[in-house]
Amino acid sequence: MKVYLTRLATDRPARALQSLVGGLLVRRALSVDFGLDRNVEIGRDELGKPQLRGVSGLHFNIAHSGDRVALVVDDRPVGIDVQRIGGTSVLVGKRNFHASEWAALCHRRGSEQVAYFHWLWAMKESYVKQTGQGLRTRFSSFYVAAEQGEFRIRGEDGVAEPVHLRLHALEATYVVAVCATSPVPCEAPQEVPISTLRTTVRLPPSSDPAT
Repeated sequence: MKVYLTRLATDRPARALQSLVGGLLVRRALSVDFGLDRNVEIGRDELGKPQLRGVSGLHFNIAHSGDRVALVVDDRPVGIDVQRIGGTSVLVGKRNFHASEWAALCHRRGSEQVAYFHWLWAMKESYVKQTGQGLRTRFSSFYVAAEQGEFRIRGEDGVAEPVHLRLHALEATYVVAVCATSPVPCEAPQEVPISTLRTTVRLPPSSDPAT
């Protein structure tokens, strides 16, 4: 498993630019680290999850928030999310989180509460992306439990799901969560300078992600 992170040149990029850079990051990673053709076809499965066409045994997932684009590649289904901390009311958790998560959130205050909200959201988002169900799965139908220094996903019945979670705090402003059936490495995501993506696909100046 490999996890990557790219930083854009602006902290308020258009969604189209985030998506473009995400696609370039995928192609670079698959070419440089996995030996695939940079023009490998990328499509979606029946649930809408991105997948590689004509390639078996390799899965990927992309996420973006603010000026960060994150990618994970593994030989089993995997999910990733990146959250920019702040800018979202923690009250969103009251409507979307499991009761146990909401209670844990309410025990925190100030910046700690805001950060914890985004940690939970990132981990939950990575899980529903790993399963491929996305927002078809109600966030309140499962919860993140902190147990013996690790995070686990448990269903409403309390049974643990057979997945692994890893949370990476990036400075004080972003958090990346990875969910996989394989153990997730503890190393921080590999930083990929956006300038290296130029060589993946030749872009016209107007759409160059580094400008």
